[in-house]
Amino acid sequence: MERAASKARISSYLSPVFRIILGAMFLYAGVTHALDPQGFATAVANYRILPGALVNPFAVVLPWLEMISGVTLILGIFIPGSTLMVAGLLF
Repeated sequence: MERAASKARISSYLSPVFRIILGAMFLYAGVTHALDPQGFATAVANYRILPGALVNPFAVVLPWLEMISGVTLILGIFIPGSTLMVAGLLF
């Protein structure tokens, strides 16, 4: 019984730590992509996954989604929505 309580206590400390780390990673990625949208668009185009017409809109919108997700994870607001958005971005 005491072991389960110990695991719950550790989990209650680690969950926010990992949430903040993941949020910082997404915020950093979003900022770096937003500062160089042409370079990011070129990188996206090199993967040849998207049609050419969608590369530029994708390269403009994705950094903002990354930054919004990162900020909400760091601040701990809208956690269910931000974790869903992060899961979608990682997929």
